[in-house]
Order: sequence, then C-alpha cells, then structure tokens
Amino acid sequence: MKKIIILLTILLGISVSAVGLILVSPYYYYSKIIKNEYQSNWYSHPAFKKSFLTPSDEVEGSSSDLGNSDLWQKFHFMDVEIPMPVHNPFFYVAPVLSFDKKTKSTNFGIRLYSEGDREISKIFFIRNRLFPDALKSQRLFKLPLIKKELKKYSKEQIWKDLFTKKIENWNIPFSKMLYNLYLIQLRSKVLPDKFKSYSLVKDTSTAIIELESLNKDYTTEMILTYSRGLIYSFLLLTEKDNKESALVRYKFLNEVSFQGGSRRLAQILYLEFKGLNYKDQLDHKGMLYLLSAWTHEMNESNYIREMIENLEKGNKNQRQLENLYRYALDRYGKTFTRKEVDNLDVNDEVLLNRKVELERRKEQKELARVKEEINNKPIPLTEDQKLKRLLKKAKKNKKENNDQITID
Repeated sequence: MKKIIILLTILLGISVSAVGLILVSPYYYYSKIIKNEYQSNWYSHPAFKKSFLTPSDEVEGSSSDLGNSDLWQKFHFMDVEIPMPVHNPFFYVAPVLSFDKKTKSTNFGIRLYSEGDREISKIFFIRNRLFPDALKSQRLFKLPLIKKELKKYSKEQIWKDLFTKKIENWNIPFSKMLYNLYLIQLRSKVLPDKFKSYSLVKDTSTAIIELESLNKDYTTEMILTYSRGLIYSFLLLTEKDNKESALVRYKFLNEVSFQGGSRRLAQILYLEFKGLNYKDQLDHKGMLYLLSAWTHEMNESNYIREMIENLEKGNKNQRQLENLYRYALDRYGKTFTRKEVDNLDVNDEVLLNRKVELERRKEQKELARVKEEINNKPIPLTEDQKLKRLLKKAKKNKKENNDQITID
C-alpha cells in the first residue's frame, strides 16, 4: 500500500509539473523572444532590434503661428496636401527634382527658404504603399486560432499601437503576448532600417519616424499616416536650432493631410492655374499650381515646359528655374528655355544647352521673319504680264468714261 501511495504521489507530481510546464512555457518563450534570446521555426526574427519594443512618447501639437494665414495656401502634391508660402515676404519655395536615367524614375521635393536665401526646410514626397500583411510572415501567426485572435484588431487600432504601445514583459494575458509579437513583426516591416525613434502626434493618426540624418545640421523625419489599406508618407528635413524652421515643422504636422491623386485632379488644377491673373501665373503661386498638377500626371512634359516659360517671364525666379533646367535636360534632353536669365547658379552643361537652345530659337525667329517677308513681297511681273495689266487698266478706264458720257 505504501508503495502504491508513493507511486501515485510521483505520478501526481509529474502531472502537476507537466501542466505547469505547459502553462509556463508560453511565458518563458515570450520572455526569451522579446530579449532576442530565442529563435525557432515557429517564430524567428534575425533583424530584431531592442527599439522595436518601445516607441517614444506621443508628440504634442505645438504652436505653428507663422503670422497671417493668408500668406499660406494648401497644395496637393502626389498624396500629400500641405501648406506652402504664397506671396509671403518671409518665406519662399523652390522645387527639388532629379531624374534617374537608369530606372527612368523621378524624385520630387520642395525646398523652403527664409529671408536671405537661407534654406531652412526640405520636403521629399514618397509614393503610397500597401499596409504590410504580417499574418503570413511567421508560422505561429498561421495557426487558425491565433490568426483568428489577431484578426480581431482593426487596422486603425493596429496603426495607433504600432507607434504608441510599449511591449511589456511576460506578466500579461496570452492573447496580449501574441499581439505584441505581431506588433514587433509589423514594426520590422514599417520602420526603415536606419531609424532613431518613432511616435504618434497626439490626438491624430499622423506618425513620425526620426531617421539618421546625412546632414548633421538637419533633423530628418518621415511623416506618415494610414488610410484605407494604404500608408501615405513624406520626408521632412528641419534645420536644427532654428526657430523659424521649427515653426514650419509644426505647421506641417498640424495642417498636413493625405489624399490620393488622379489625372482628373491634374486637369482641374491646371484649369485653376489658368484662372489666375497673369501676374500670379508668372510667380511662385503659378509654379506651385503647375507643380501640383504635374505630380498627378508626371509623364506630361508640358507642365515642366510651361513652368519654365512662365518663370522666365517673371522676376527673381532664378532659384526656381535652376533645378527645373537641370531636370528638364536630364529627362527630355532640353531645358525649354526661351529667354535670357541672369545670375543663374547652374553647371556648364546646363549653360551650354541653354545657349544652344536660345541661338536655335533666334535662328528660327529670323527664318520665320524672312519667310513672312518673302510671302508678303510682291512677285516681279514679266513684260507680257505688265502689258496685259496695262491693257486691262486701259479698258477699265474707257468703260468708265463711256458710262460717264451716257449719263451726261
């Protein structure tokens, strides 16, 4: 009997230990995973970073008071609606365009200058992308019960948690552990390789990812949001220790919105440009309308050509023209220039091509003038033609005289 009791006690101990092991195992492995101390066929993360666990605190929407709001106007570039200075005595903008001849692709941005031609901010626009699907990225997430559990969260909730939720240790429910592992996987897909921090702008769906900056004088951030299955974003470079640059940053964060574009929108924006008074068409306001339209129909060269032609007719548009010349030459093989412009900061290739195009245009105008002159010049008559004309005139005069005599 004693032996039976001992045996039952041993079996009971083994059973309790097994049950305990089953209950404790998930927490043990979860703790190991978030410390990057465990990899398996079910869940592995070779590119794991400790920063995947802890986003920064939410960013407060600080004041963006930059004076009269009439000096700013929203423009729709690609998928981003953002305020730009218009007829503003303190700020102005110039386009940043580059064409990659190998990939046949265009990079587009805008520089913002303060008084004295000081560059204080830059924006680079990025095409939208699909929100990543991480359910198929790990074997663990493919299990029907776990997949069902993760699908309970809406995309909007997941987006917010991506940039606000701190990944806790093992003392949480099993379902929360699964969700946390899912968030880690998503962060590895959404966050760029070289990021420094990530957070959400308070009371908004706008997220901020700070990146490592190539220029130590600027802070580089990716501003992004989620809408209807897509991630919309742009890069913002802000000059450090510059109050004006900081205020511009807050204005962008507070007023930016995201919306897809279309070819139809390009046509509407072009009609709005044509509705501007002539003076506005030749300055930065007209340029911004054409830029906005072009970003929704980027294979249409006429927007670039018209921008250049109008800016050349206006005043003090050198900064805007310089990059447009370079881009036009790289992509279309010509600068579209039609007029001499002084004080340009461009390379020799652009200068040479502008000179060639202006000379060719001058020759074409001269040729057209000569052709018109020839067309309007009377053709010399032969002797027979002169004689016939004189006879015709004499007959006409005789008839008029006869008619006059009859009347008298």
